[in-house]
Amino acid sequence: MFKSLISRAGNGPVELVDFDKEFKNVFDDMNRMIGNVLSGTPFYNRVMRSGFPKANIRREGDDGIFEVVVPYYEPENIDVNLADDNILTITGKAVEGEGKYELQEVAKRAFQRSWPVNNGAKPEDVSAEYDKGVLYVRVKGMYGKKKEQYEGHKIEVKKKA
Repeated sequence: MFKSLISRAGNGPVELVDFDKEFKNVFDDMNRMIGNVLSGTPFYNRVMRSGFPKANIRREGDDGIFEVVVPYYEPENIDVNLADDNILTITGKAVEGEGKYELQEVAKRAFQRSWPVNNGAKPEDVSAEYDKGVLYVRVKGMYGKKKEQYEGHKIEVKKKA
């Protein structure tokens, strides 16, 4: 933690200021202002809100496998959608925590992540399965030949048997 002695406005007593906290507050305020202006726009939904939850995308033949880490979430709280602009979007509802945490490193907030699929996959090419806190979304032929586009469609998330 970086602290320094400064005199605010050049007069008065010198005080100890926690610069880490001050900078964090400034950046939090800027993110909140940007979010208020841009919320609901494609830019905000696809870029500004990305990063949570963490995900891996791997290739298995011509298929793309999205592995999204979502502990504490249940399949009924997760939506997987494939839009007509070839964007795969995963949305989760906030999970209520029990009790007061002394330390909370695992987020349980609402989320939305989006990725371009770029192959014009059809809804029947996409499947989703939830197992032990990880959501697996398979897009068949994601790395194969380009297919024709389709209208958006919601994908059912099933709990692994």
